[in-house]
Amino acid sequence: MNYRKVSKQAQRHHHGKGVNAHISLHRAPNTSQNIYPVNAHWSTSHINYLIDSASENDTGCFLDSKDAKNPKTGKLKEVMGFIVDNGPSESPSSILVQMLLVLFLKFLNLDKATQRAFAEYLSKRNFVERLHAIKNRALSGHGPFSSKEIHETVSPGSKEHTENMEHMASEVIKSIGKAVYNKESIQCFRGIGASDRFVFNDESGLKSFSLLSDERRREDNTTYGPVRNQILDYLENVWHVKKNFKGCYSEDYRTLTTTACVDKYSVSVFRENEDWTSWKLLERFDRQPLPDYRRWEESDELHYLGYEARRDFLRGPWYECPGLFLPDRPLETSFRVLPSPMEDELKAIAFLGWVTVEEASQFYTSTKIQLQQQREEDLKREARKLHPLYQES
Repeated sequence: MNYRKVSKQAQRHHHGKGVNAHISLHRAPNTSQNIYPVNAHWSTSHINYLIDSASENDTGCFLDSKDAKNPKTGKLKEVMGFIVDNGPSESPSSILVQMLLVLFLKFLNLDKATQRAFAEYLSKRNFVERLHAIKNRALSGHGPFSSKEIHETVSPGSKEHTENMEHMASEVIKSIGKAVYNKESIQCFRGIGASDRFVFNDESGLKSFSLLSDERRREDNTTYGPVRNQILDYLENVWHVKKNFKGCYSEDYRTLTTTACVDKYSVSVFRENEDWTSWKLLERFDRQPLPDYRRWEESDELHYLGYEARRDFLRGPWYECPGLFLPDRPLETSFRVLPSPMEDELKAIAFLGWVTVEEASQFYTSTKIQLQQQREEDLKREARKLHPLYQES
């Protein structure tokens, strides 16, 4: 959506987001990371653990749909994982995302479905960005693609127009296919297409359910099911899903509230019963980043435990509280109790959050700025309410 310059709508949309609407077309915009959130280290460590875990259990866990088959059983792998950028539509804290993970769990008969996100402003850390760089270089080396290679003059939507677009798409596929990543050629796959090819098309119903209170969610009897199409037939033939699958939002919500492990940047949903399909029993919790105090004593550096140390660490109450060592939790609490700490107090606060003193100081500064901006906006809003035109409306 475009916003008119200096309009109130543009100011509301761009406020606090660091958006520059005056991007020069003669110079590429700066897309490098320039904001480092206080939870960056924690969220990255949490995602790295998922990657290492999937690598260790490569026959039972998959993060890519093209790697979904268990080579030993020939069936679908038991654990499905997603790594996202933490955008509004894919944030693990979203009830819609959580309910969709439950749907995956039940429809595909999985043992566990998990989604983890990087902290805010860290989208460039996503592993897929490495592939994007190679792809963009290949497209740039090719140059512009012609959309009139077959037919010179066509009308949008006509048969000739479709032929032109398909030919251009094939040229793009050839260009990207020549690029190499990790010693393999990059493969292109066509998207799912229009809504008539969706396996589930109940987004409006799920959104309506998400607006209900907790009590009404538990009492809701709305059901849903897959759309009968070629993709559903494929899933039935290859992965043996049930064509007559029927789900209920209230039952999915009960599964979510009783089995899920949720924190600010991740959510994992587990099978309700103990009928695990994997050879290894799964832990019904996520092993979260734990501070490496021993390494801190030796080198005075702030690290989280490595994969093997966390994997073999004894189970305790530190795993029963999701996000226990999330840095912004002690920092926000300390800010409310002690908004202007002394130097020694700030060092103690930084240690509790497992961040450097500079990061803790920056957190305090940015929080104060946000509160001041919010106060100014509230005052302007109250002033507008006193305007005669506002009172007449």
